[in-house]
Amino acid sequence: MSHDSSVTSLVTKGSEATRIKMLPLITEIIPKIEDNSELMLVLTEQLGLLADYIGPQKYLPLLLYTLELAATNDEAAVRDKTVESMSRVASKFDESQYTSELLPLLMKWSKGQAYTSKVTAAGLIPLLYSHVNAQRKELLYKVYNQFYKDEVPIVRKAAVASFAEIASMIETSRLKKNFMPILKKLIVDNQELVRVAATEMAGKVIASHKNKEINEALLPLMKQAAEEKRMWRLRFTLAETISSIAGDITKSEVDGFLLNWICDLLGDSEPEVRTQALLSLPKVAKRCSISLLVEKVFPMLKTRLIKDISEHVRIALATAICKLTSYLFKADPKYLEELILPLGVELAGNERSKAKLALFRGALKAVQVFSQEQVEWYIIPLLVAVVKEKQWRIRAEVATYIFKLAKKLDARTFQEKLMPLFLELLSDPVYQVRLETTENLRKLGEALGPLWLEEQVLSKMDEFKKSTSYLMRMNLLFFVVKLKNTLQPQFIANKILPAILLLKNDPVPNVRFNVAKCIEELMPILPGKLLKNDMLLVLQSLLNDSDFDVTYLSLIHISEPTRPLYISYAVFCLKKKKKKK
Repeated sequence: MSHDSSVTSLVTKGSEATRIKMLPLITEIIPKIEDNSELMLVLTEQLGLLADYIGPQKYLPLLLYTLELAATNDEAAVRDKTVESMSRVASKFDESQYTSELLPLLMKWSKGQAYTSKVTAAGLIPLLYSHVNAQRKELLYKVYNQFYKDEVPIVRKAAVASFAEIASMIETSRLKKNFMPILKKLIVDNQELVRVAATEMAGKVIASHKNKEINEALLPLMKQAAEEKRMWRLRFTLAETISSIAGDITKSEVDGFLLNWICDLLGDSEPEVRTQALLSLPKVAKRCSISLLVEKVFPMLKTRLIKDISEHVRIALATAICKLTSYLFKADPKYLEELILPLGVELAGNERSKAKLALFRGALKAVQVFSQEQVEWYIIPLLVAVVKEKQWRIRAEVATYIFKLAKKLDARTFQEKLMPLFLELLSDPVYQVRLETTENLRKLGEALGPLWLEEQVLSKMDEFKKSTSYLMRMNLLFFVVKLKNTLQPQFIANKILPAILLLKNDPVPNVRFNVAKCIEELMPILPGKLLKNDMLLVLQSLLNDSDFDVTYLSLIHISEPTRPLYISYAVFCLKKKKKKK
């Protein structure tokens, strides 16, 4: 029997079997599989889940003792999963068990020689912190002080990570007295991974405490990260952290620190850093002085970043420009014409599809601040450029955007500028694009009325009928089915149905097959027996079609009102085969 089936059967027998048979079995297995990280990950996760099966609270420590075997594993993922499972077990403790069971484990591991035991001990500090008294917290502070001085960088990083989790729970006075000196040392550590973690932690401390003295101490230290040329991950982390603290510090601090950091990071040598700085820019812009933003940031956007060699940077620039649009317009409408639109036009003119699409998506979200004239001069040309892209997903998205822009334009402008583009998408070679376009045309028809929709349908009818591509003739059938409930039945009967019935003789079987499907869809909504007789005659003629699928579908549709049982396709094929013999 496999271990999995043994575990399952033992659990089903109850908590006593779990304690007496399963845990000794797992204790025996762990040393044999400790080099297999995948098995250890699964096993440590399952041990946490066993907290529901172990029985009364007094037996929960048994799981901790078993998990202890995995706590010093060489794989970081296994150690993290062990701490996670211990947390799950501890969630079922009473308050006294945290002190009597979990704290001794932490103290034991903190004194271990291996760095792995110290890293796991650091992971337990946040778990214990809110469940111990002030005296025990002092003990945790001592352990933390021991870890941040450790010679192994991974231990110092683990200390920073554990502190970040409890930073919001530590009293501001305690933070200033005991932890700020430590953080000041860690944020200038000689190891990049420690400095990255410390910079993230500094951001969390600033965001959670919102204290002027803390900000005055930490912001100058964080500034060093922007100036550190050897560690690009540190600069990237600072670019991320900027957006998380922008809303938690004063405007003068944003002007004095964050805006200068952004300018430094926008000119960084690494494209990843420039990209993240651009993504953080809108949050900083909303908190800084507009005059400084225009004076310091926009010249960099105009001269350097708009011509950046990295596509990711240009996509981030397009996103940032669009997010700034509404904010700058509210500050002063002149910024739209002077700053935003020239940047957007230049970016769209030189860009590839992804950045154009990002620019267009953002522009559509901010379209409420544009006048109709600005939509005509800037947004529509951008739309025309995007719709010519080779990626079909972009063209499908454009169809939806055209529908949304209809609300912004008057009827004449929409009809002249956007409708030809919209109708062109109905002939797109990709089905999904045609589907999106037809669906949005239906919505427009509901808004503008059936007479308007009929006019658009007629403009495409001849193109579909005369096309040498069978896909375009298929388009006609698909088109009609999707719009059947929006068009007037009389219009379908007089203008569309004759064209559909003529396609019964199409040389392509797939077209004839779809004629039968289309007739099925239209028959219930069209008035008059004469029309229905015409459709039935077409179906009857298709019963003799050379293609099996066409014949079968015609039989199904023609007999649907009277047949007592559904005839399977396999049975139909067998009957047809016998007749031929």
